Amino acid sequence: MAQRAGKKKRVKAIQAKIANTRADWTHKATTAIARRAKLIVIGDVSSAKLIKTPFAKSTLDAAWHRVRFQLHYKAKRLAGICVPGRETFSSVTCSDCGARSGPSGLRTLGVREWVCSHCGSAHDRDVNAARNILSSPCGTSQADKGIPLL
Repeated sequence: MAQRAGKKKRVKAIQAKIANTRADWTHKATTAIARRAKLIVIGDVSSAKLIKTPFAKSTLDAAWHRVRFQLHYKAKRLAGICVPGRETFSSVTCSDCGARSGPSGLRTLGVREWVCSHCGSAHDRDVNAARNILSSPCGTSQADKGIPLL
């Protein structure tokens, strides 16, 4: 309404309040995560590449880059470790036998539980992906610094 009314100062104040609210939430959320977890594994998704896709607006709204940056420095400040983890095929690869037998494709994103066709073990999609990400080799820069990796 302020924009339609041509009140530029009011519009500027509203947008500043929105930006401050988002920044405040990001700081509180990342601090809570860094205090709770001593090992933080962040997916290797490139926010710069996602900005060039149809997901650009939601990527920018979520402030992925800012969250990643804050998690890194807050984990270091609170004596934790923040490392990258590979997300490639993590939800469709069996964490027990390593076979890529899970449901794949956009149509099967609703399938939350599946059974491996090779070894027969049942998996929850999210738990299986977390196990695969934790067992994947993390960034070499972290390993070079002597930080213990899982």
